[in-house]
Amino acid sequence: MGSAEAALHLGELYSADGPARDADKAMHFYETALAAGEASAALPLARLYETAGRTDDARALYQTAADEGDDEAALRLAQLLDRDGADFDDLHQALLYYTQAALHHEEAALRAGLMYDEGIGTPPNPRLAIPCLDMADRLGSAEGAYRLGLHYETGDGTEKNDQKAALYYERAMHRGHSEAARALAALYVAKGQLARARTIYSTLARQGDQDAAKALSRLAPPPTPAPEKEDSSLGGFFKKFFK
Repeated sequence: MGSAEAALHLGELYSADGPARDADKAMHFYETALAAGEASAALPLARLYETAGRTDDARALYQTAADEGDDEAALRLAQLLDRDGADFDDLHQALLYYTQAALHHEEAALRAGLMYDEGIGTPPNPRLAIPCLDMADRLGSAEGAYRLGLHYETGDGTEKNDQKAALYYERAMHRGHSEAARALAALYVAKGQLARARTIYSTLARQGDQDAAKALSRLAPPPTPAPEKEDSSLGGFFKKFFK
């Protein structure tokens, strides 16, 4: 085992949870490994720097790794740049790194979509938001699916399509997104599909959603079947008797 590989192994040993954990020793050995040419030490070392409050050092390592194509480093760097009080340039860089990481990281895809939607680090651009939200949805994001539903229902950045809106709302609803459930129910009401709306509102109301309970109360009750007309004929009597 070479010296770089041995240092990397010791860094992993001291950074792992357990009685041997020692962040200072872990940083020392990761730094040794990185100086000896072990590039895989950069990301765990950057994480330790970030935890220790050495933000500038972490940012430099994340940027080097991200620029070499590491998606996780791109995500971490974007999150460092995307902070309260960040200026436009940092937010714009964050957006670029989120976009880089979006293919494999749900949170990166979703955040990039929201930034394009809301004009954070970029002018608002719903057309660019949609592919990011689509990727977030594909990676399992309830919020991503809900946001796509909003785009298709309103026609913001795409052609208005209630059928697609319903599909995305339903997908988000099954992932536990209550706002998507309410949006789907409202869409059903607008389309006159009251039975479907009533089912969703009933479910939400049972879960304690007061808005859904109010919406349910405003819906007309389901039609009750008309009572059978009494047949007073002799045939009707025997039919009833031998029923």
